[in-house]
Amino acid sequence: MNIAVTGFSGLLGRTLQDCWRGNDTFIDMYHRHPVNMPNIQHVSLDLLDRKNMIQTLRQIHPNVIVHMAAMTHIDACELDKKQGKAGAVWNINVDATQAIGMYAAETGAHVVYLSTECVFDGEKDTYIEHAEKHPKNWYGKTKSEGENALLSLGIDLSIIRSVIAYSPMDSTTVFGKIVDAYKKDAQFPAVSDQFFMPTHAEDIIDAIEHITHNHLFGTFHIVPPEHITPLSFALEIGKHFGYDTSLVYGKTLEEYFGVERAKLRLKHACLDATLSQKVLGKSARTVQEVLRKLPK
Repeated sequence: MNIAVTGFSGLLGRTLQDCWRGNDTFIDMYHRHPVNMPNIQHVSLDLLDRKNMIQTLRQIHPNVIVHMAAMTHIDACELDKKQGKAGAVWNINVDATQAIGMYAAETGAHVVYLSTECVFDGEKDTYIEHAEKHPKNWYGKTKSEGENALLSLGIDLSIIRSVIAYSPMDSTTVFGKIVDAYKKDAQFPAVSDQFFMPTHAEDIIDAIEHITHNHLFGTFHIVPPEHITPLSFALEIGKHFGYDTSLVYGKTLEEYFGVERAKLRLKHACLDATLSQKVLGKSARTVQEVLRKLPK
C-alpha cells in the first residue's frame, strides 16, 4: 500500500519507523522537517492550506492516509479558543482533517485518524467506543469535531483513540520525564487523584498496522486493560529501575496544575477497550508488562 502520513516526525511517527513490519510504501507529508528515513517519499504540506492539501493528495494518490498531526497541548489549545473557528487549532484539528476526508470521499482512500480520550469529559469511570461525547477543553472539542467531520463523509474510516502515548526509549514522553526526574536525585511530584491509561507507542502502531492491513473500519480504543494514577505510574517505573521511590510524592490535580488548568483535565482519562480488543485480538500492554521486558 501507499500510505501517506501526517505527523511523521512525532512520537508515533518515529515509532512507526522502528516497528512497522509490512512492506508498504510511506509518504512523509511534512510541514517543516522531513523525517530521516530511507526509501521514503517526502512531500511538503501546509495543514492550514486546505486547497493545497487536496491537490497534493491527488498528486501522490495514497491508498491510506494516517492522520496523526494535530495541535495537542491542552493549555495552548485553550489559549487559541478565543479565535474560535478562525484559530490555528480549529484550522488544523478540524478543517485540515475535513480536507483529508474530502480527498478520501473522492478516491476511496482509507483514513486512519488519531483521536483522543479528551473527546469525553472524564466524569465517568470509563468510556466505550460509542459513548456520547462531552469534551471539556478546546483540544477535545476540536478533535471531536474532526471525528464528526470525517464520519459525516461516509468514507472508509478508522478512528483510533488512545491515552498519553509513551516510549521508554524517548525522553520527551511521560515515561522518559519520570526517569529523568529520578536521575536528578531530588524530590518531584506526580498527580495522585487522577486515573489514566498511559499507552506504549508500539502498541498503538501495532494496532494501526493491523487495522490498515485488514481494512478494519470503525472506532477503536487502544489502551491497556487497567487504569493507574500518575503517582503509581511513577512508582512502578522507579521500583523497576531501582530508584529511590521516596523521591516522588503525590499532589492533587489542583495542586499540580492550579485550579483553572486543573478544570481542563480529565479526572478519569480512561477508555474501555473491551470491544476493540475483541476485534483486534489483543489489547495494549500495562506498564508492568512493558517494564518486564526492559533491563533493570
